[in-house]
Amino acid sequence: MSPFGKAVMIFMGVASAVLLLLAITVGPAPARDLDGRYANSPHKEWFSQQRNSVGMSCCDESDGHRFYGDYVIKEDGSVVVEGHTIESYKVLKGPNPVGSAVWWYVDTAYGRVTYCFMPGPLT
Repeated sequence: MSPFGKAVMIFMGVASAVLLLLAITVGPAPARDLDGRYANSPHKEWFSQQRNSVGMSCCDESDGHRFYGDYVIKEDGSVVVEGHTIESYKVLKGPNPVGSAVWWYVDTAYGRVTYCFMPGPLT
């Protein structure tokens, strides 16, 4: 094997280990409605039922941040928002009853982890 091939194999091994570590460390987003402030929200059921296209829960309302800024829906279905590209499988389709876009994310020591994004109603 050439020196270049060995370097690629080492890089792939290290990259795989880092991705595995991030997957274990970040894990699913915990619900943060510890004080019950969202218990009587008229949209609580809608928030709690949202799943991205691979079936991962978006969590519940306390993890969904209403988003009033600009975003771009790309041709492949992904969304660019505040410099973040959200993969198309995380972009929700269907009705949005809350009146604004919703971005489900958690900020971690490793950066922002996005679970879902629901575009706002089209006007």
